Amino acid sequence: VSLVYFNNDGQQMSIRETITDIVPEKSISMTFEDDFMNMDYIIYLISIDGKTKIKSSTTAVGNSTISKSIMALMGGSIKAQEEANLVNLKKAIEQNTKDYFHAGEEIIKNEE
Repeated sequence: VSLVYFNNDGQQMSIRETITDIVPEKSISMTFEDDFMNMDYIIYLISIDGKTKIKSSTTAVGNSTISKSIMALMGGSIKAQEEANLVNLKKAIEQNTKDYFHAGEEIIKNEE
């Protein structure tokens, strides 16, 4: 469980993030909660020909009548933000890839 803080144009806000489930090499499930809404989020990891495809699923519900109405109008914005987040994640992974398996082999060979 983490409290994640954001600065939104000078206004500080926080979201409570809880990792609810981890299935190694398959998925990670989380919830995000704040006064405005609650969100369930799942990242799926799918192995295809030695590469990993990442998909996500988001379910968000407003916590008041006003936020529920706003959430109904924000569906496209939430989806666009999630797509941008996945593109940024892909870039970060590709720019920071290290072959840890072979690094471990070298250590073992050096110890022999």
